[in-house]
Amino acid sequence: MADFLRGERGGGYYRRLLTEAGNPCGGPQDIVAGAVLRYLMRKTTPGDVLDLGAGFGRHAFLFAISGVPVHCVDLDPERVEKLNAIAARERLPLRAEVRDIEEGISGSYAVIVCSFVHHYLSAGRGIDLIREMQAHTLTGGLNAVAAVTRDGDFFQETEHCDAPKGLCYFSRGELRTYYRDWEILDSSEYAGAMAQRKSNGEHYVNVSAYVLAQKP
Repeated sequence: MADFLRGERGGGYYRRLLTEAGNPCGGPQDIVAGAVLRYLMRKTTPGDVLDLGAGFGRHAFLFAISGVPVHCVDLDPERVEKLNAIAARERLPLRAEVRDIEEGISGSYAVIVCSFVHHYLSAGRGIDLIREMQAHTLTGGLNAVAAVTRDGDFFQETEHCDAPKGLCYFSRGELRTYYRDWEILDSSEYAGAMAQRKSNGEHYVNVSAYVLAQKP
């Protein structure tokens, strides 16, 4: 997946760690994650990475294997425990903590990654999170944000079921507007399968957006 992972700690090693953490590699969002992270590894200013909503460590392990210190935040205690256990055993520069993103960000980072987290937040809190990410990014540092838009059956399903209403789904083209004062290094909107499945077992299909931007 990531061409900077070579040797004993190459792609196979990464996939093994990710599977052990609870999520087999090759999910529908992995292509975008790999492209973003390859750019980050080349361009980032020195400093730590903050991975918001780290989940099973799909992003965090890529950084840690490459020797970049990464701080993971997730709400699930079991996932956090697994990430810390694997990092300790493998001597990776990764630390994870249980924290609700609603509590805000502390510290400053060279890179902040937030991938498919916003649709769990209220619309207002989702926009505030972007502003917090920007405020806690070092000069010359990077933000990488991937998020679900209102275009697709995943959004339509959540709007018409018992899921909470008023969550943070972006309009087409909206995400990049929050980085108009930064240098946008890469951005796209693409239709693809979501990790979540319908009752018939098929993946939801939705348009997602991502932005990779550098703080001036």
